[in-house]
Amino acid sequence: ISGAGRSTMWYPFKKRKQKATPQQIGIALVEMISAVGKQQVEIQASLDFIEEQKRPAVFYEILLMQGFVNDYATFLAFGNKPIKDNILRCYYTALDAFARQDDIWHVYDAELRKRVMHYTTVLESRNMDDQYTLEFVGEVFAELCGEPQSLLLQTTGATEFGSRCAENIRFLYGFDITPN
Repeated sequence: ISGAGRSTMWYPFKKRKQKATPQQIGIALVEMISAVGKQQVEIQASLDFIEEQKRPAVFYEILLMQGFVNDYATFLAFGNKPIKDNILRCYYTALDAFARQDDIWHVYDAELRKRVMHYTTVLESRNMDDQYTLEFVGEVFAELCGEPQSLLLQTTGATEFGSRCAENIRFLYGFDITPN
């Protein structure tokens, strides 16, 4: 209930949502990937429980995971509503635009699409219950890091996925998304 017809004075603690278009949200999701990239030093330092020579590869998987999180969190936030498809179309269009302009983004975009398919295929094949999503994502993350049996990497993947997904959903819920 949005309080239709009532002034916001009736809901003094309800924060007003900012208006945004699917294109603006799509670009913001791409910027979230860029923000993770800019935190490389901090993130790698926080991975001090992982052997130093493995940290860059684990960081790269975290960076790729953010791309998947953008897709998955959008699905969680909007289900099968048309706005979800519109936002994801704009997100992938923005990724394509960056990929055409920059060789690094081009390589990232190609790898991201492989990861999204891989995570999605694994999650769909497990007929999973929501309570096991983090566990399955953690297992896929460890596999993609080259150590599928590593409980440390499985936990890292599950933790990163869970926190990033929650952050994305909070972000998406903060907007009143208007049609193009």
